[in-house]
Amino acid sequence: MTPLGNIASNVAPPLPGGEAGAGGGPLAEPVRRLKWRLRDHAGRMLPKQSIPGLDGVTRERLHRVARCGRHILGGQVVVVAGEGGARFLGLETCGSVWLCPVCSSKIAEHRRADIETMLTAHCAGQRRRFTKAPGDTWGGAWETYEAAPGAVYMATFTVPHGRWDSLERLRDDVAECWRRVQRGAAWARLKARCGIVGVIRAMELTHGANGWHPHLHVLILAKPGACVEMTLRHALYARWAAFVGKMGLGVVSETHGVDLYRAHSVQAAGDYVAKWGCDAELTKWHVKKGRGKNRSPWQLLAAAAEGDVEARIRWREFAAVMPGTCHITMSHGLRDLYLDGPDLSDAEIAAMEHGIDPAEIVRNTGETIVGHIRRGVWVRVMRAGLAVDVLEAVETGGWAAALSMLVDRGLALRRASDGG
Repeated sequence: MTPLGNIASNVAPPLPGGEAGAGGGPLAEPVRRLKWRLRDHAGRMLPKQSIPGLDGVTRERLHRVARCGRHILGGQVVVVAGEGGARFLGLETCGSVWLCPVCSSKIAEHRRADIETMLTAHCAGQRRRFTKAPGDTWGGAWETYEAAPGAVYMATFTVPHGRWDSLERLRDDVAECWRRVQRGAAWARLKARCGIVGVIRAMELTHGANGWHPHLHVLILAKPGACVEMTLRHALYARWAAFVGKMGLGVVSETHGVDLYRAHSVQAAGDYVAKWGCDAELTKWHVKKGRGKNRSPWQLLAAAAEGDVEARIRWREFAAVMPGTCHITMSHGLRDLYLDGPDLSDAEIAAMEHGIDPAEIVRNTGETIVGHIRRGVWVRVMRAGLAVDVLEAVETGGWAAALSMLVDRGLALRRASDGG
């Protein structure tokens, strides 16, 4: 676990003005501004002592959300700008893929890039293996070799659920059913028959009239062929339905319990399991406000911020249960077949720039350090809710425009080269 207090990028690249939402009209609020606002609301909405039954680890995770993007690590915040827009360095991050709209987007982007690289290599028949020279006991190296081109299959798994079912129980039941599907001789035979190299699994959640709906999005890396697709569909449904029944969860139909089809693009498959970042959900929020429709946790958070009491209750329930749950998992050793480098945790992804000098960061990214904001001024900036305004001013008029804006808002800055 990465300790609290990390330098990280806390702002997604800005969207062009007038970008259309899912309904075709312009967004009512830029996504970056909305994510920052909802992160602040999430931190305020989670008074840790008022949620019963929380253990110390969960309380600490919620506390990190409240500090994310607000508390600074050193004496000042560094403002940098580049082709992707302006952003801050030197702020704490929480690394919560479940609760933080800002960190979740960064984590989802990183996971999606890794998964798309893996899927591209799999479909092209490019794999890695670890080899040792004769007589070499301790050494060895990874090498790439040619394998048969593969295919990727996208599957969804659900269990029966009702309005009064607890989220914690449903989460555990779905995860346990999937673990059982991948055990035993029958699974080994299915892997051999269909050439299954491994699977990538993501847990997703929505809430609607029938309560919480946790479900799994699974990518199956296997060999191509219509027969393979048909075999996977029928075999996985049979195994899933059997274990759902044995666990006393009810009956799932082949139509609604399991859905499987071959992915037509690497990008679609990557989005299928790594889309938990809130950007897409929040951009279509304005056309999904009806209570009768299923809402993602990000949409519940947005509704709670608008005063929806039921959404607030459900999101707090979600926040008490989901932190610590693995969002994306994959078969043991699968990543090593296609990717080099360490497998970072969510917290490590959110804090990838921790401990790195800002000058080195901008050398690597091509950005420019445009200014600094000292701790005392940053506290006033956050109290006034002007952090995103600073970034927008830098993007439109440079650091001088940001200083001018802060002076106009009543924050006196001593000199243009430093925000102190």
